[in-house]
Amino acid sequence: MPRSDDLAYAAACAEVGARFILLPASAEPVSRDGLTAHAAARVGAARLRLPDGAVLTVLAPPPTQLARHLDDLAGGEGRNGWPDALAVTTPRRLRTALRAAVAVRTEARVRGILAREEPQLSASTAPSIAFRTALSIGILALAYGLVSGPSVLPWAIFVTSALVFHVTAGLRLMVAVNMRPVAAPEAAPPLPPAALPFYTVMVCLYREAGMVPTLAAALDRLAYPRDRLEVLVLLEADDAETRAAAEAGFTAPHVDILVVPPGRPRTKPRALAYGLAFARGDLVAVFDAEDRPAPDQLLKAAAHLVGGGPSVACVQGELRIDGDDRLIQKLFAIDYAALFSGMLPWLARQGAPLPLGGTSNHIKRKALLVCRGWDPYNVTEDADLGIRLQRFGFRSDVLASHTREESPDRFADWLPQRTRWLKGWMITWLVHSRRPGDLVRECGFKAAALFHATAFTQVMAPLVHPLGMVAYGLHLAGVKPVPDLGGAIGAVLLGLAGFAILVGYGAAFVIARRAVRAIGRPDLLPWTFALPVQWMLVSIAAWKALFELIFKPHYWAKTTHRSRPVEKA
Repeated sequence: MPRSDDLAYAAACAEVGARFILLPASAEPVSRDGLTAHAAARVGAARLRLPDGAVLTVLAPPPTQLARHLDDLAGGEGRNGWPDALAVTTPRRLRTALRAAVAVRTEARVRGILAREEPQLSASTAPSIAFRTALSIGILALAYGLVSGPSVLPWAIFVTSALVFHVTAGLRLMVAVNMRPVAAPEAAPPLPPAALPFYTVMVCLYREAGMVPTLAAALDRLAYPRDRLEVLVLLEADDAETRAAAEAGFTAPHVDILVVPPGRPRTKPRALAYGLAFARGDLVAVFDAEDRPAPDQLLKAAAHLVGGGPSVACVQGELRIDGDDRLIQKLFAIDYAALFSGMLPWLARQGAPLPLGGTSNHIKRKALLVCRGWDPYNVTEDADLGIRLQRFGFRSDVLASHTREESPDRFADWLPQRTRWLKGWMITWLVHSRRPGDLVRECGFKAAALFHATAFTQVMAPLVHPLGMVAYGLHLAGVKPVPDLGGAIGAVLLGLAGFAILVGYGAAFVIARRAVRAIGRPDLLPWTFALPVQWMLVSIAAWKALFELIFKPHYWAKTTHRSRPVEKA
């Protein structure tokens, strides 16, 4: 089906007697020598063989240069002056054909680039077989100890959980005391139109046909010059339903649909790595199927990245949850508010690595290429990328702009998503702990320490928290009573444990309550007292993630999204 750019080019060609063709995606270059993904996205002419065997030189000048090119080639002589073996098509159609010619080899190259060039930073071999074996033995030993082990074990577990909570409590307390959400006055001044960089927006869709209308409308509301914007919609090869919906729903000339060739692992970061190979933008943004970014978000991000100097390579937009009718959604909304209005701004002010969100991050393309882009083998590719950017000498910041999105409304949908996030955090921590000295040398001691503290909190706190509760419950029930270790020692240990729990819980409540006020959601304040429910659910996800780490570390559990009515502009 012709798009508006097809009609405009056809009309311009008709005026001068030029030959216009709706170039099919199956057209192949006569020679592929020297054709790269970079060239396929940028060249304006190619000699192609059409499906019927005809060979043509196909031109695709940009819209601003179309009239001049047509006049020059027609020679002012009308149809008789136009070469027979020459035709014109739109830049979008030429890019589609050339990308298809290099698709398979491009996918193979980008999927393994990090593992080949920076293997110590790749999750392709994490966790190792030895680590997975040792972890399995440790879990079995722990389970046996709780059931049949000595009675001192529950006491040891309870004390260990308290020590873990001291780290969590300390980090939360620092955030709570120094919490200062991003405010509009901190934003960079806007850039004049002539100074705006070219922008690539990438969206990965898999089994998301129902989300296409809402997403297309949301992206269409982005207030960025269309001649400096491209949108790459990345689809999987076996998803015919979403492809049909995307071809019907994304009709603007600046939107290209890319089908990622089959490959493993089938993850979002693999699709992003493929899209990056063809991206033309100086800046790259990532959004998800359910996202509705603020219309001026690209403008603000461009100003921040351009005005921040060469070291600022990435800015993270704030994510806010809509549609929080159920308890699990309200807790999700509070969790996001605490993260994006509390934790991330504080980490950015400390100069620490920023664990990015999976969406609404805006990154300089050159920085992405330097740090080898997204890791296809890491299922929390956003957090990993934030650490890796810092290790390569770049800095990330938070952006005074928000994106609205939906949260899972059922535990059955929430659990796989949270399991994937936590499993990815485990892998990220393993990868960046391979050479601890290198991390300190590349990031600095403070930044490295804050990364480990953040990872420790993300991974260990939800794993150990229920163990401590179980151990204490076994003691109260008389099943595994804690032995008398001496009045003074027991009192000190219990006092330290109680203090850590009190500070950790209290700081979390303070962060959550200040954060929901900061985003203008005072209606969520009463629900902050239900946060312990959220923490127990996260613990369930953490233990599920630990088992997946052993048996299927690179498995990507897709989050189910539900379509909603298209919002009016």
